[in-house]
Amino acid sequence: MFALTTIIAGPDTQPRIERGTLHVIPVELRSNERLQRYCALAKPGWSVDDWGYNMLCRYLPSGERLIIPGLELTDGTRARRRFHGHGPKFTKVQVEDYASSIVEFAQQEARRIQSSLNALIHDLRSLSTTILHSNNEAKILLQRDIGEAEVRIGNVEAAQGILRMRIDAFDLLSNPNAITTSKYVPLFKKVDKVVRFFKSSAGAGKKRIFLSGSSHRYLHGPDVFELVPFSLIDNAVKYSPVGSVIRVDVTENDRTRITITSLGPRINKSEESQIFLNGVRGTQAIQTGLPGTGVGLHLTSKIVRDFFKGDVWVQQSQAASYFDSNEFFETTFTVDVPTHLN
Repeated sequence: MFALTTIIAGPDTQPRIERGTLHVIPVELRSNERLQRYCALAKPGWSVDDWGYNMLCRYLPSGERLIIPGLELTDGTRARRRFHGHGPKFTKVQVEDYASSIVEFAQQEARRIQSSLNALIHDLRSLSTTILHSNNEAKILLQRDIGEAEVRIGNVEAAQGILRMRIDAFDLLSNPNAITTSKYVPLFKKVDKVVRFFKSSAGAGKKRIFLSGSSHRYLHGPDVFELVPFSLIDNAVKYSPVGSVIRVDVTENDRTRITITSLGPRINKSEESQIFLNGVRGTQAIQTGLPGTGVGLHLTSKIVRDFFKGDVWVQQSQAASYFDSNEFFETTFTVDVPTHLN
């Protein structure tokens, strides 16, 4: 959504024009012919088209050009060809400030996506190493211990599953509009699958995961719900201390509720709703020095609230537990969603 009529022109893509909400240029100034003309004339900074209208061009981080055409400025010269109802509304500085705000927003989004991509690459490398080592161990063990080899093969499958879900999460974050279809999704099956994936990686860190409860009900929505327990359990494994327990519980009534309880860093009361916003991490979570982008909980919230019309929240006890002189608090994330009998 743009306040001023704006053209986005990429080096290898067809330019597209976005109509402004505050300032719409006349149809004569936004024909395909004029659009091509603007793209041919626009250079970084201010320029004037062949009809005497001002236009401002800035480069976005993507390499695309941001072009604001068809402007008559209150502190500029009048256009040679005029149209009824279209006259000066903004100063040059106002338009420049507006363009700068768009570029700054695009830069923030680019940094956020790059940060998520860096975290994904780090995880992919780690998971790739896990898959390789488990596969090699399984080959050796197949010759002498079938049972232990099956465990290693299970680790390979778990690592591959986590790898796929991390890629799915990044894909959904990058292109949320790609989801167009809905289906009935077995809730407990999705949760159980994620728990099994994480058990091997949690065990390597001397942390245990237990799943209790059950549900025979179905969610209705896009097939992305497993990213919800994935993000929450991923955080629980990351932030909980060595030797601790992570508990996942599923209960059902008219709705189905999932709780993930673990020990974690303090979440300030004022942060309990803020940590579900895009790019926001808790103060104590940042101070742990553990990597994070503030995207996982935002993605969880978006999936639960937008796609499945449910809710998600966090509660934390006030009593502290200590591991290696570090302070931890029992933390419970709750997901509550409407479900259906098959």
